[in-house]
Amino acid sequence: MRYLHNSMQIAHILCLLNSLHNQSIIYSKGVVSMKTECDICTKEKRISYSEFVDDILIDKLGMSITNSGTKYLRELIIYIYLKDPFEIFVDKEIKSFLKDNNINKNFNTIKNKIKYAIDYANIEKIKNNFYVVFKVEYNPYFLTTKHIVEIVINLMNYNF
Repeated sequence: MRYLHNSMQIAHILCLLNSLHNQSIIYSKGVVSMKTECDICTKEKRISYSEFVDDILIDKLGMSITNSGTKYLRELIIYIYLKDPFEIFVDKEIKSFLKDNNINKNFNTIKNKIKYAIDYANIEKIKNNFYVVFKVEYNPYFLTTKHIVEIVINLMNYNF
């Protein structure tokens, strides 16, 4: 067995292992510390998953920050990203998300709130930013919960 001599390698391995538990480990000047918010490093800066997804949904796709559907969609995307399923079945994932997070809301209510958030997003922002963000030409076909979840998760996988 080879020993790791580089403390950055150790911190990186700890971060990978800990990401399974929805937490992060921060390495700074020889000290490893944990944060409960999921922090991730991009090439530019350290941001949380929530900030990254909010940037896409609110700033780039024009969803309302005050809409509860947008908030549920953000949390659902992060939940699914951390689970890393082979295939995404949105209805199943929403039910699992509600159960795992002890959210006592009706499945159809949450599903409709997410759909409402997508349906009433700023369509001009979506059209202007879709290709810039996802490197895919805009098509109304992508404006479903399943497709938004999948393309945002693909973007997260690409960036992190």
